[in-house]
Amino acid sequence: MLDGIRTKLRDPRFLGGAGLVVGGAVLGATLLIGFDAVVEASNRQEFCVSCHEMKQAVWPEYQTTVHFANASGVQATCADCHVPRAWPAKFVHKIGSINEIYHWALGTIDTPEKFETHRAALAAKVWAEMKANDSAECRHCHNVAAMDRARQHTAARDVHPAALAAGMTCIDCHKGIAHKLPEAPKPLAVSTAPVATAPGTAAPAQMQAQAQLPAPTPGTTQAPMKATHPPVTDPASCIACHKGVTDQPVRPGQSPDPTKKHPIAIREGVNCMLCHTAPGKMPGQ
Repeated sequence: MLDGIRTKLRDPRFLGGAGLVVGGAVLGATLLIGFDAVVEASNRQEFCVSCHEMKQAVWPEYQTTVHFANASGVQATCADCHVPRAWPAKFVHKIGSINEIYHWALGTIDTPEKFETHRAALAAKVWAEMKANDSAECRHCHNVAAMDRARQHTAARDVHPAALAAGMTCIDCHKGIAHKLPEAPKPLAVSTAPVATAPGTAAPAQMQAQAQLPAPTPGTTQAPMKATHPPVTDPASCIACHKGVTDQPVRPGQSPDPTKKHPIAIREGVNCMLCHTAPGKMPGQ
């Protein structure tokens, strides 16, 4: 038996096959280790901002945010938010990054003006990815179950449970926390001029709400504050008073440019009543 094994081991065909297997394993391991080293090197913050496109665009913005500098000194780097940690997803992401090299060679975003032109599309792509994976990168640091609601801002105490119950994820609300938001489309002006209704027909909910609002104080553009107005069941009706008007003075709650206060909600068409659970009530009240 031993003689047979010895003879087999000395067979040139066996030795050749074994050599191929061992050589292939060594080559595969070397390539895998090399690729992993390249991946880790490309995840370093210094690498991410090594091209001038990042230095002149998103890097200065990021340095002004809480993810860069904060009281606890915990910093979220580019890779923490933009690179998956699970190996298969990380591999796919890195292979897909070859497209970035292609556009770098073309100079697609090599000036601030070009970058601004593409900012909305670039942001939308990242938002879609984070929406699809349930904000996995956010959850590497933020654990919803460990949140102490008593120590949160009063608005967050109400909004977080409501958002979770509605099936929302982190990125649905927390856009623009590390980079400047793209320019949002300006809201269309909504006329508040009276609309004729047939006798005996109830006026639309938004018209009923407008009728309850106080008139502006003479000589000013701001009406006296009113705590509430009749319930409005259709979120679209909120727009009549709270998305800007052009033919009347500003009333409580109105803004000529609401995108400054609610840029994400305006952009995404978020249901007003998700946060504002009752007319005149702010989250946390």
